Amino acid sequence: MEDVGSTPEYSGVIGTMFWAKEDLWAIGVTTDKSYQKKVDYVVLVPGPGFSGPEVVSKEPVTKGFVFRVTGVLRAASFASSKVVYVVEDARTGKFKGMSIRVTLTGSVNDRNLGLDEAVYEKIVK
Repeated sequence: MEDVGSTPEYSGVIGTMFWAKEDLWAIGVTTDKSYQKKVDYVVLVPGPGFSGPEVVSKEPVTKGFVFRVTGVLRAASFASSKVVYVVEDARTGKFKGMSIRVTLTGSVNDRNLGLDEAVYEKIVK
């Protein structure tokens, strides 16, 4: 993944806050090829989540969870168009020191900045 948060396409998203409209799962993922039990980043996803050898932990996150976008990563491969927001917990500090990611399902140019409107809602200041 490459950092694209400073590009014109994504720089306006940095600092934007969202809240979860439903319960989520915080899934700790390792990138270690031998699947050591070390969390490299956390992915926020709606239920039922996902499993596999790369999953180190799975923790519920309740509806109303508020997060702020701090960065944007895009797949560095031509075979993938995956874009994720790197976020931080804006209220509780529950995941302090961990890299948290939320995957875009739409375009950064849509009204919810690419996040699924059924799951996340942009907080308008």
